[in-house]
Amino acid sequence: MEIYSAELAYENIGAIYSEIMYGVIFLNIIPILFLIFKKRLVAFLLILSIGFYIIPNQLLLAKKLILLKEEAANIVNYAYMKRIEAGDFPENISDYKFTYPKLSEGVYYQKSDTNDFEVIYHVGTKNTMHFYRHSIGPNWYYNND
Repeated sequence: MEIYSAELAYENIGAIYSEIMYGVIFLNIIPILFLIFKKRLVAFLLILSIGFYIIPNQLLLAKKLILLKEEAANIVNYAYMKRIEAGDFPENISDYKFTYPKLSEGVYYQKSDTNDFEVIYHVGTKNTMHFYRHSIGPNWYYNND
């Protein structure tokens, strides 16, 4: 679970934080040494401490990531439906009804010109964003600055 959480951290918070998480996982060597010297309680407490530092936050952020991906995909669909109805992408998404209203602050829509728009969302930090841009094509992109 710790390794999975470190992998999740790459998309949730960024590459540097993910590498730090791998460093923390490496600290599991210490409890292993305690196990070798028959200090099971100390080893158990250290393993739990490392796990509790890494796992819960990343699982919560992973859930948020899944919900944000769904919401952002719904907004992209909304923009295309408005283009079919009105002949142009919407200027804003004020008429859009969010499926998850609590996440509305983490999703941004921007119309850059008549034939282009983008939907951006971030999970754990604003420096790591996922985005869809119509002019690039039907793909989601990830930027980790």
